[in-house]
Amino acid sequence: NCDIISLQEVFSDHYRSFFFPRLSRLGYTGHFIKRSGNKRDGCAMFVKSRIFDIVDIKKVTYYVSEYSVLDRDNVALILLLKPKCIRINSKDSASHQQHVESTRICVANTHLLFNPKRGDVKLAQLMVALSEIE
Repeated sequence: NCDIISLQEVFSDHYRSFFFPRLSRLGYTGHFIKRSGNKRDGCAMFVKSRIFDIVDIKKVTYYVSEYSVLDRDNVALILLLKPKCIRINSKDSASHQQHVESTRICVANTHLLFNPKRGDVKLAQLMVALSEIE
């Protein structure tokens, strides 16, 4: 009964044939990005449609052949969400309603390089992801 589900290492055919149809029936909107190169897996995110509107979607590929720290087939999926309804218990509900209208939630899901000896690669990948969020 989660409002947001984030998964990594999801095979694209499993996303299409299993996750997307089943979670769609449960009221989720799904998005997927496949890792670059000849990789078969990627990142998937599902958002409960009755809870959030999706304002923006960014699919980020970290692969940049000119830079050795970014020559890996890792990816990120970033969603900017707007809550459809937020309960507010306040004396001044008018001012809070205005704040609620502008509320946004950013959710990022990434598959970074696993290699524990390559912190430089992970740092470079995180820098790319954070610059996309900004």
